[in-house]
Amino acid sequence: MKEYAIGFGINRYLSYSRLLIKSSFAYKTDFAIKLLLRIANPIIMLFVWTAIYSATHTSAINNFSLYQISIYFFIIAVVNSVAPSVSWAMAGDVRSGGVFTSLTRPIRYVSNVFTADATGMLVDTLTLGLPIFILLYFFLHLNLTLLSASLFLLSMGMMYAIAMMIEFLLGFFSFFTTDIGGIINMAYFIISFFGGGFVPLNLLPPSIAHISSVLPFQFMIYFPASILTGAVSPSQLFSMFPLAALWFVALLAANFVIWSRVRRHIDAVGV
Repeated sequence: MKEYAIGFGINRYLSYSRLLIKSSFAYKTDFAIKLLLRIANPIIMLFVWTAIYSATHTSAINNFSLYQISIYFFIIAVVNSVAPSVSWAMAGDVRSGGVFTSLTRPIRYVSNVFTADATGMLVDTLTLGLPIFILLYFFLHLNLTLLSASLFLLSMGMMYAIAMMIEFLLGFFSFFTTDIGGIINMAYFIISFFGGGFVPLNLLPPSIAHISSVLPFQFMIYFPASILTGAVSPSQLFSMFPLAALWFVALLAANFVIWSRVRRHIDAVGV
């Protein structure tokens, strides 16, 4: 009976995931618009950095060539396509009162949010991330080896796990305030700045780079993007896995603690 219950529980999530996939592909034009927007950002950054390299009359800045910069920002576009965004979904659920409805369903609320985001990640990977990666491989002649591809996929899994924990933490704040939009946008800016979303971390001033080196944000942007540029060697990447694992465990523990407080808050005020 226990095995049947577990299987039945999994089937609930699989059915929900299939429903979300069908719903996502109902609006095919949205994928084309999103893809164009994803590609536009690295192209704009390419023009900006081309001007910087031309103005400085140099072929490399801190051993980072213009070609590496180009690959770097296209990889960030791939990373952003896969990154979770559950905080906005949770904020919307709180405003609409959908949290209470979700808590009465057979699917647990947190699992429900995770399933929806993981399904969206799968769809976005196939419709946004993969096309950009193919474009990068064929038009920018990305030097891809089995080792670099394996490390990149591993780093993407690491990115998604840490980013999901941070997204849930942001989402939980929506239970204690009326509008969390400003907090989320500010958090995204901090993550992008200290994670290497605006400038590769090895091009930042040493003091800022040192702060970034101990924060989890580097694993969300810089490391996945740097693996395929050659800026981070395999040995450097492996040496950072313990720090990434430590951050994941710490963020996971924080989520458990805050979610228990959120549940008490829901029971108290009847969200």
